[in-house]
Parts: sequence; structure tokens; C-alpha cells
Amino acid sequence: MNHHRYLFIPATIVLVSFLTSCAPSVNFTSMGVKREPKSSGAQIYVFTENDSLPRGAVILGKISVKDAGLTIHCDYDVVLAAAQDKARQAGADAIKIISVSTPDLMSSCYGIDALAVSLDKADTSHMTQKLNSPSYADFLSFSDASPCQDYGDTNFLASRNLHVLSMPFMVRTNIDGKVRVGNYALTQPTIDRCIQSGLASRFTVLDPSVIPASHATDLNNFLNDMADKAAAGKTSPVEWGDNLQFGIIDSSATIYLPLGIERESQHHTQGRFYAVVLNSTGKVLYAKCMGYNPNRWSSETDAFVRDTKGKLLLLEN
Repeated sequence: MNHHRYLFIPATIVLVSFLTSCAPSVNFTSMGVKREPKSSGAQIYVFTENDSLPRGAVILGKISVKDAGLTIHCDYDVVLAAAQDKARQAGADAIKIISVSTPDLMSSCYGIDALAVSLDKADTSHMTQKLNSPSYADFLSFSDASPCQDYGDTNFLASRNLHVLSMPFMVRTNIDGKVRVGNYALTQPTIDRCIQSGLASRFTVLDPSVIPASHATDLNNFLNDMADKAAAGKTSPVEWGDNLQFGIIDSSATIYLPLGIERESQHHTQGRFYAVVLNSTGKVLYAKCMGYNPNRWSSETDAFVRDTKGKLLLLEN
């Protein structure tokens, strides 16, 4: 009994250490002013680099969120939430962002340096609207959109010979609420080839001729409407589809749509990548979401391949 117990404890410690290392490193340096910790659901307001703190605001300390070395989950929304959580622990009401570091060749993670701020003695009467409206940080973290997770089910994969119609990679850029069509001119051909070859290695990839020539424009409009819905961020991915007014020649086919949604504000950019599978009538069967760095995907030809390896729906292997 004792022998097995002593073997188990170190293994548990190693496992816990590994799981902990997947999260970013969060440090707090106190300025000597203390407040009672806030509850886990307490609102933490975000002041950007360009915002001024109200008169009477008290700096409780400095928060630093960085790559821990083996960090896996470190998209912008993750590190922002980590900074806010540390602020709650310090009893703060807000954070004031000092700087944001973006992924680069040394690290694939975002980083944040911020101040933990108490507003209990501050005059916020002139800031009611600001404090109750989303900041650019919330906008970049897709706080108003559906969570970045898997949607639908994979029952369609039960087919022994799945026929897939692969669509080109589409990009939408939401700049402070205004949506426009994006384009990764340098890297999009590589992204499309990667997806096409991956699908062809596992499934029957259909030729575009399965789309009746008279309805090619209708399908294109349908996909553009889907991309616009995704960019607006107001609905769940399972609601992005619609009723196609025509039938693809192969009615058993599934449509594979790779979709990049960028958000840009105050010279900061964050992205979500969706792999969306629809049936031949336009219903979303499944959607898989992951965060990405638009600056890298639009400029580095192999960034997409590295970041999505083993993570793409239908291309996990």
C-alpha cells in the first residue's frame, strides 16, 4: 500500500505542474495599498493605454501576464481575463493597461502589463457611460460574441465515404464595429492548398462542378452572408447558415468553409478562426473555433500550418 502511494504522489505533482504550465504566468506586485478581494464574478473595468484614470483612483499594484514557457492557452482574451482575475484577487475595481505585447518569433502568446486600480474613492460621476460600455479590450476579446468553442455534433462523420466541397478561405475584418472583406494575398494560396490536401487525404473532395453553373453566384452570396454574420458576432455559429434555394448536384455532400474573423481597434488586432461544416441545404452541422494572430497568418506562409496542426475539424490527424 505505502509503496504504491509514494509512486503516485510524484506523478500527480508532475501532472499538476504540466497542467499549470499550460496557462500564462500571472504576477502581481503590490504598491502597499490593500483592499479586500472581490468575488469571482465581480466586474473589472478596463482602461486602455490611451485612457486617463479618474481623480481619486488608487493604484494597488502592477499586474504582469506573460508566456510561462510552455503556455498553450494565451490568446488575447485569455490573458486579459487572467489580468482581470488577478485584479479581483487584489481587491481592484479596474485595470489600466500599460502595454500589450503581441505574438512574435520568440513567443506565440499575447502579454499584458497593467495596473490594478481601486475606484472606491474616485469620482466616476462623469464616466458612467464609459464604465457601462464595452472597451476596446472587450471588443478585441470578442466578449460580445458566442464563446470560442465547438458547436453542433459530428454525426455526419459516420458516413463511410464523406463527400466534401471545400470552399476558399474567407476573411472578414471588424474595425471598431465596421465590417469589411479581408484578404491575405500573400498566404491565402498556401492556406487553401493546406486545407485542400488535408481533406483529400481523408475524404472524397468534390469538384466545384457539382454546383450548377446557374447558381454559383447564389452560393457565393450565401457564403458571404454567412461571413458577415460571423463578423458581426451577434449569433451562434449554428445560426449562421440559411436555407439554400438550390440543391448541390451531390445532395449527400458537406460544405467545408474556413473562415477568419479579425477584430481591430486602436492598432491592436485579434482573430478567431472557424472551420464550419454545412450540409447541402445550408444548415450548419458543426463549427470549430480557435484564436489566431491575424498579423502572422497574413504575412507568414507557414504560420497557419503550424498553428492549426492537429486542431482543424476533419483534419485533426
